[in-house]
Amino acid sequence: MAAAVGELLHALAIMAIDVVVVAVAATAAAVAYRLRHGPPRALPPRVYGNTSVHAVQDRPEPRALPARADVHLHFHGVSAEDIAAILARRDE
Repeated sequence: MAAAVGELLHALAIMAIDVVVVAVAATAAAVAYRLRHGPPRALPPRVYGNTSVHAVQDRPEPRALPARADVHLHFHGVSAEDIAAILARRDE
């Protein structure tokens, strides 16, 4: 019984050391990244209600599709006559 408890404590000690080593490595990687890439950039200004810190750029107007766009349709289980009728109605 004592040997089993000793083995368990030994395994837990190894796992604790592994966790500490991974934490130290992750911290070193984060510090190295921050030193290499500099401080984080500021976020863009936020708009609150009708006021803003800086002028907000207008969004471009949405563009409509052309009247006759090439369309590739799939009508599964529909007869050729029905498809012809649907396409004829579309051209009207």
